[in-house]
Amino acid sequence: MLARALPTILPPMTIAESLEATKIYSVRGLLPPETPLLRERPFRAPHHTTSYVGLVGGGSWPRPGEISLAHRGVLFLDELPEFGATKLEGLRLLTTLWTSVTLLAAAYGALRQRHHDCVPLIPAVE
Repeated sequence: MLARALPTILPPMTIAESLEATKIYSVRGLLPPETPLLRERPFRAPHHTTSYVGLVGGGSWPRPGEISLAHRGVLFLDELPEFGATKLEGLRLLTTLWTSVTLLAAAYGALRQRHHDCVPLIPAVE
């Protein structure tokens, strides 16, 4: 898949960027024990049936969503229209496409900035 190659053509992560991404994966419990520091840019490709909370994050026990997991990496949205208006509004997609910054409103009013490249894929209409 061509989209999976995107992180390989981006510049290598700096130590500061690696620490940021590692913290997020550690909080989510996705950091492998043999990998104390993420050195490659994350590539996240959530399915369009992923819940709103799964994409944006939060929940009764707040956890990072796919947006946060794509921090300093690539968030690949295959079949973009299938995600639905509510999920796309939650992603604040237009801001992401133009500025590569998503404002994530987490549970309990916390506000975070997440930097990543967003790659929507809209199927061609025949």
